[in-house]
Amino acid sequence: MTFQGPSSGKPDPDFTLVSFSVIIDIIAIINVALARQLGLPEDTFAALQSPTELSGTVLRLLKSYASPDAVNLRTSLIHHTDFGTVTLLANIVGGLQILKPGGSPLDESAWAWARPQPGCLIVNMGDAMTQWTGGILRSSMHRVTHAPGSRRFVDKYSIAYLARPERNASMKRLLDAHEASENEEDDNLTAWEWEVKKAMSMARANYVPQMKGV
Repeated sequence: MTFQGPSSGKPDPDFTLVSFSVIIDIIAIINVALARQLGLPEDTFAALQSPTELSGTVLRLLKSYASPDAVNLRTSLIHHTDFGTVTLLANIVGGLQILKPGGSPLDESAWAWARPQPGCLIVNMGDAMTQWTGGILRSSMHRVTHAPGSRRFVDKYSIAYLARPERNASMKRLLDAHEASENEEDDNLTAWEWEVKKAMSMARANYVPQMKGV
C-alpha cells in the first residue's frame, strides 16, 4: 500500500491517523507470522501488546543533519539493542548499521550497512521478543551513524515505531530457552518491571550492551 503525504507541508491529522493505522496493521501481521513460525497460537504476541493498552511504545520522528565535513562523520546513536518487541524504521537515506554475528562493537569492520529499499520498512526484533522466545529470536545490536557515500551531504529524516509490551504483560518465556538464561527471575516480572530493571542496568557506569539470542 502506498500513501501520499500532505502536499502543503503542514500536519494533516487524517494522514497521520491513516499512517498510524497502517503501522498497527503491519505489527499485527508480523506478530501472527512469528507466532506461526514458532508453533505458537496466532494471537500469542498480539495478546501481550495491544495498541490500546498502556505501554512504553514510542513513535519517533528523527532528524540528522548532513555530514559534509570529516569532523561530522560521527556516530549519532551508539550501539544498543531495542527494549521492545518489534521496531519499524522508515528511512530512505541510510545510516543504520548492524553488528555482524560474533563481531566486536569496537571493530569498525564488524559493522554492516542496513541499506534502505524503496517502499520497504526496516524491521528489527527487540529484547522483549528475545525474552519471550527464550533466545530463539535475536535482538540485533545496531547503531546510527552518518549516511554512506554522497547521501551524507543531505539532512536525514527517519520515522521509528518501537513497539513494547503492555505494562502489565508477563515476561515469562513462552518457549523453552534456546540458550542458558542469565536472568530466569525475569520470568516473574511484568513488562514494566522488566523495562525498569533494564533501564537501571543501562545507567550503571560498567554497563556493556550485549546482543541477545542466537
